[in-house]
Amino acid sequence: MKKNMQLAALLILIDAGSIAFAQESAPIPQEAKVTLSPSVRQVPLEYNAGLTVSIYSMTALFLTKEADYAGNLQAFSGLSAKSAIGRSFGIYLESTWGKMLPSTFGSSYFRYRGFELLSFSAGPFIDLSLLSNIPGNLQIGITGGAAFGYYRESNALFYFPILEPSCTMYRSSSRSWIAFSGSLSAPIYLKPQALSIGLGFQFGIVFLPLTKESKSTVSP
Repeated sequence: MKKNMQLAALLILIDAGSIAFAQESAPIPQEAKVTLSPSVRQVPLEYNAGLTVSIYSMTALFLTKEADYAGNLQAFSGLSAKSAIGRSFGIYLESTWGKMLPSTFGSSYFRYRGFELLSFSAGPFIDLSLLSNIPGNLQIGITGGAAFGYYRESNALFYFPILEPSCTMYRSSSRSWIAFSGSLSAPIYLKPQALSIGLGFQFGIVFLPLTKESKSTVSP
């Protein structure tokens, strides 16, 4: 009899433990789960603090014309660094290093020499998207400055003024401090003996050093 009572008590304890374990391991209903997680909202380009720094490559095709000679085509490629200071209105500061290739052959097998170039320029810009609610980020501007050319074959250094109107479209990325840009430009090189007018395309990476990520706490 005593053994039967002990066995019954043991079975009751085992059954109670099983019920408690089942309650602890039961899944929590979905509606009872609350998750708080920070999310980062992408900051559009126009919300930067008025400063962008760009590094971009440039490819252009020039028509070069010298007095008493026919015009010939020349190709140009280079790298540039540009800072834009301002938002709706502002100023560009730009420096370019590149190489102008020799031109195609003209009449009597005449061609213009190629040269290396280092330029420094500045000028105003206006952001059309901020002023007229145009989708995207569209800037137009014009820069002017000085360039130093170098003929490697003859070891000759020369100086000439430059002028470059441009139209630039910016595209934000998933990172608030990085964007991308594409530009069309019409550079004009006023060389001592010749005039070069070109049409160029530029693609670059834009850094927004003063833009801050906007963080908020959300619960699904």
